[in-house]
Amino acid sequence: MDKTPVVIFHNGESNYLKINCEITSKNNNVVVISDSENKHLDKIDNVQFIHYEDVFDKDKADHYKEFFVPYNTVESKGVWLWYLRVFVLHDYLIKSKNEKIF
Repeated sequence: MDKTPVVIFHNGESNYLKINCEITSKNNNVVVISDSENKHLDKIDNVQFIHYEDVFDKDKADHYKEFFVPYNTVESKGVWLWYLRVFVLHDYLIKSKNEKIF
């Protein structure tokens, strides 16, 4: 099995995410970074659950959020999650000492 983990950032429970983890974890180590609604996914072989609040630097993210202005028609909370994902994945890479993720 390749040592490069498949990292998924997802908020809220969805059947799609569960199926994705079941399929992907057959040949990969999967890390799900999410809210507590997806804690149950760590019962799947080769799936590790990490709560997103345990990974990222909240103060740094809050600082950047002060300057965040969405320039599109999508609800700003949803757009902010797209950017938050970048901060979370960055901090995960540092804390996990992984040089690469998929």
